[in-house]
Amino acid sequence: MNTIKIKTVFAIIVLSFGTFSVMAQSQSQKNEERIQIYTSEERDNLQLWFHDQTDQMNLTEEAKEQYLSIILHYTGKIMRLDDKDKGLTKEEFVEKLEEYIGKQNNKVKGILTAEQYAIHLKNYGILMRSASKRWGIG
Repeated sequence: MNTIKIKTVFAIIVLSFGTFSVMAQSQSQKNEERIQIYTSEERDNLQLWFHDQTDQMNLTEEAKEQYLSIILHYTGKIMRLDDKDKGLTKEEFVEKLEEYIGKQNNKVKGILTAEQYAIHLKNYGILMRSASKRWGIG
């Protein structure tokens, strides 16, 4: 490698570490604004349980990919509703929660059979009852 290429690679590495540091600091500040309703172990167990339940739906690979994409999208939105920086009242929180769940259910209904959709409603209902208790709204 000539020295210009080496300097360029080095500059990219240094900039990457600087960006990572800023991103990590920013993420740390965001995490302080988030309210954790589950421990890390509880989240892991819930994810494993949901994965097992999803497997029982017998989705095609394409449908599973679409389904999980929709679930992850709306779960991310839902889990951010109680961030300290949102400042939602309990009523606003419940209203947004119901809105997101409704949108999510409408989207997954379009890719699932009636039987799979019934399983989804049962499984997601279990998750939401658990979360609602933790949020103090259930």
